[in-house]
Amino acid sequence: MAFGPELRAARERAGLSREGLRRRILKSFEDSPTVSGIRDLENGIASEPTGRNREKYLNALPKLRIS
Repeated sequence: MAFGPELRAARERAGLSREGLRRRILKSFEDSPTVSGIRDLENGIASEPTGRNREKYLNALPKLRIS
């Protein structure tokens, strides 16, 4: 499955808005993907996050299941 739909599902299971996800990432990292970057991933405009951002998403959403 694509990263974007899984990201959206994990974010929604956690009860977070896109901005909430961004803020959660900022608690552990100095920078974060933008809200529009998160939206682009979820909507399929971008297919995969960069390796650095992938790590941030996995850290912020431990229940994120990606194949």
